[in-house]
Amino acid sequence: MSPSGVRHRADIRRETGSTVNSRMLFVALLQAGLTLQLASGSAAGQSIAQEAAKKLGRELETRKSVELKVHVDIRVGENAPPIPFPVGDKIFDSWNAHFIEDGARRFRDLRFTLEGKESPHQTHYSDGERFAEVSYDPKALETQSQVAIKRVFQNETAGDRMERPDPVFFLYVGKTPLPQALAKASHLGADTVLQRKCDVFLFKGVRWYRPQDHVYYLDHETAIPLKVAAFENEAERTAGRPLWIWTAQSLDKVQGHPIVLNSTMAAHAGKREPHSRWITRTTSASFGKKHPDSTFWPKFDPGVSIHDQTIAVPPELLVLPSPPRAD
Repeated sequence: MSPSGVRHRADIRRETGSTVNSRMLFVALLQAGLTLQLASGSAAGQSIAQEAAKKLGRELETRKSVELKVHVDIRVGENAPPIPFPVGDKIFDSWNAHFIEDGARRFRDLRFTLEGKESPHQTHYSDGERFAEVSYDPKALETQSQVAIKRVFQNETAGDRMERPDPVFFLYVGKTPLPQALAKASHLGADTVLQRKCDVFLFKGVRWYRPQDHVYYLDHETAIPLKVAAFENEAERTAGRPLWIWTAQSLDKVQGHPIVLNSTMAAHAGKREPHSRWITRTTSASFGKKHPDSTFWPKFDPGVSIHDQTIAVPPELLVLPSPPRAD
């Protein structure tokens, strides 16, 4: 073999080694590029979340107080007749709610109906420190039958979520205000709801009656939620089998404040098609009113039973004395 042939093979070996090194360098640069791209995407998502939190935080600060009156129908389809729905010892196909929130103080009156007939209603109170629930007599709907002094507002321990009507319900993630919760959200990109651009965020392991993942679609301009979908886990989310989907039917303005007045909650229970829809229509909304302290704590009827659930010992029924007879 000629020396020239030896040199040629050596050159090949050098070139082969150089090629391998180049490929390794290319792979390393590609991996670094992907890492930078992922980091850049993560940083961009965090920036979008921070901007949404600022927008929504500023909006909520200016609201001061909110008062809402809403009507909810339970139906199979949008235009179908109402269907009976059991909750505890109640069966109803619609209800009306009057809700007031002023800082930490809250009031909520719930009046359930079945086939147009009103059933016993409940009223919930919080003066910012104490909580009370008033039940009413089935035969005299405005007469108190029992008062419970509670540790939480309405049923917030069992559900581990804020008890508020739909127009303001999804301003929280569980019990965490949405502007604060966004700090731990994953940005999933953009989508469109009501022909409006939305920023989409994933909140994993939201504690409700059972842990679930929530996907929020926030209006890009206002950061108001226009859609929320709940899934039992990532596998169900990938398969497109939601527990429920809440969707705004409109984005409105009241006194200059953006708010969803009309919406639909579709209950899927892990199926692709919903088995029922809860249709919410807001009949009255206002912001910034001053409400007296008496709004947020009940005036007890004489003789009504009071059950104090906050005491450490087994609770006793307390009875307010009846007023003296005139005769």
